[in-house]
Amino acid sequence: MYRHLSKDSIELEYKHLEEIAKAYPELTIDTVKYKDDGLVYDIISINNEWIFRFPKYDWAVEDMFNESACLNLAARYTNIPLPAWEMYKKSFIRYKKIAGAVMTPHEYNKLETHQQEHIAGQLGLFLQNMHTVPRKEINLANIPESLTAHSYDEWLKLYDDVQQELFEFMTASGRAAVDTLFRTIIGDNTFTEHKPAFINGELIDYHIIFDPEGGKINGIIDFGSGGIGDPAADFASLLLQYGELFVSRMAAYYPRLDKLIDRARFIAATYPLQWALGGVRTGDYSWLMVHLGKTGNIFPIGTPLARTS
Repeated sequence: MYRHLSKDSIELEYKHLEEIAKAYPELTIDTVKYKDDGLVYDIISINNEWIFRFPKYDWAVEDMFNESACLNLAARYTNIPLPAWEMYKKSFIRYKKIAGAVMTPHEYNKLETHQQEHIAGQLGLFLQNMHTVPRKEINLANIPESLTAHSYDEWLKLYDDVQQELFEFMTASGRAAVDTLFRTIIGDNTFTEHKPAFINGELIDYHIIFDPEGGKINGIIDFGSGGIGDPAADFASLLLQYGELFVSRMAAYYPRLDKLIDRARFIAATYPLQWALGGVRTGDYSWLMVHLGKTGNIFPIGTPLARTS
């Protein structure tokens, strides 16, 4: 088991295990790994085979059903395996663990060039398939708006919030960088316009499970921010994790990537600010640490999409 848990966490772990045993009496429990530091779920791995996710909050139950709808729809259209959820009443979720390792930028960069190309192709096709799901199908599946969706006015509100709540903690050069970033949309109120699509919303490294030996993605395990939103948001996450060269490799599988790359760059640059606001507002320092170690090289807005061949 994971130790270093508080007394309350240990008690909660045993409570969850009792719930699992009651729901699945045929399941023999040999090994347990418990993780209680997720923002929305407590997570238990049983026998390194089954994953159980328990919502931490009452409001997270609705999110659980929304994510289930996103997973079911995405599984019909995409080329990468996704978790097949079993929902036990409104209590928790069970699914088979997808074998592999987290695709950190460090592990990705250790791959051979042809393996890096293959993975970029997998994700490019994955996003092309997702972003072109017919709107009729999205509506029939009751897919909600993505948590990442922002109107133009909401982007301006973010800028104001950053000025009011974060500027006092930032250096002069940091404040200047924020001003330069948001000047892009202040000078062009059409910059953030887009055709809404079905998106994942949070393609970050620990949601991408890959085979480091075979050089391929085995699965994508989280759609908690999935829904209707700007397709550029999915590329923004990848830019922040893996950089421009990685994203440019996806162009062969995602037509018109060059048309949304600047929005993706803009959105990527706002993510650390959004998380920092969350940390300041909640007093939870873990929000401030989310983007530590992210070294994706993002080109300036207006730069042509890099060519890899």
